[in-house]
Amino acid sequence: MQEGYVVDSGGKIRGEVRRYNPYARLGEIMLYEIDSFGFVYSYISGNYCVMSEEDILADRHLAKRLREVKYQCWKRKNILELTEQYEKENPAYKDDLERFCREKFDRIFVR
Repeated sequence: MQEGYVVDSGGKIRGEVRRYNPYARLGEIMLYEIDSFGFVYSYISGNYCVMSEEDILADRHLAKRLREVKYQCWKRKNILELTEQYEKENPAYKDDLERFCREKFDRIFVR
């Protein structure tokens, strides 16, 4: 059983998978486009592959996509708190919630 990311044939990261069995191509999958359902036990078709985070980070192009995916997920899950913080600090950011969120993400996750 393994964990990783679902990547399509075009190199786009489509979701996450956990408890994945590579022989049966079954596992708990969460597609980012419909993540309101959370993880659902499903079959992963041949159009997709499962890659570990280490494998993705070894590819410069995929590493950039993974960083963006992590940022979008983090922002989506924390949007209420981020908006509240942004409104308190608004004079410094002048109508740029996206910049505020990216800078906060970088301070928290980027070393």
